[in-house]
Formats: sequence, structure tokens, C-alpha cells
Amino acid sequence: MALIDRIFDGLRPGARGEIRTSQELDSFLRGESVRSLTGASVNNETAMRISAVNACTRILGEDVAGLPGKVFRRKKTGGRTLDRRHWLYPIVHDRANDYQSAFEFRETAMVNVVLLGNFYAFKIFNSLKELHSLIPIQPHQ
Repeated sequence: MALIDRIFDGLRPGARGEIRTSQELDSFLRGESVRSLTGASVNNETAMRISAVNACTRILGEDVAGLPGKVFRRKKTGGRTLDRRHWLYPIVHDRANDYQSAFEFRETAMVNVVLLGNFYAFKIFNSLKELHSLIPIQPHQ
């Protein structure tokens, strides 16, 4: 069998790695183990043991986290201006919560999106009902 045929064999109907039932889809979306074409069990943890997956995930996470976290206000005349006094600016730019910098928070968000397909954060409000911090939570919890 040609190399290309072996690579794309798993995409054909009836392949062993195909998701066929709603239960299999649910397990896959929850990040539980899925059998590969070789029969090996694959989940987020086993995938991260592969150096290419680990490197790509790290690069994506760090690159997105390195983007400037800024808040802008639209001008009435068109365009935008940086708004350092906006209530969300310190959370997006400086610290997302008490134990993570904004960089670490965005990195966590991107890694979750890459590995789990989504990202959620729990909102913590102060006594004035203003957003105080964002706590990352696992999408499958």
C-alpha cells in the first residue's frame, strides 16, 4: 500500500478510528481516550507526550499569550483609542486573577482551546458587583 493511501486510510468510512455513535463523540469531546488506527489510546495527556504536539501547543500558547492585552474605545468620528481606565483593562492587561498574570491566563486559554477544543473562565465579582478576576476552568468539567 502506498504511503499516501496509508496516511489517508483513517479518513475513509469504516476506519477503526472513526467516531460512529453519540457516546463515542461525547467521550471524544470530553477529552477521554480515543482509539487511534493503530489501536493505541489517545487523550490530551498522551498526545502531549509527543514532542511535536507539545512543541506546537507551547508555541501557539506562548505566541497568543504574548499578544498585547489592550482595551479600546470606539470614537464617535470613527477609529479607536486605547482606554486604560476601562474596568476590564487591568484584568486583560495586568492580572487575570490572584495567581496568574494576564500572559499566563491567555496561555492557559490557548492551550485549552488547542487540546480540549474550548476554554471557559469563572467570573469573580467584588462587593460592588464589578468583575474582579477570571479563574480558568476545564471545558469538560
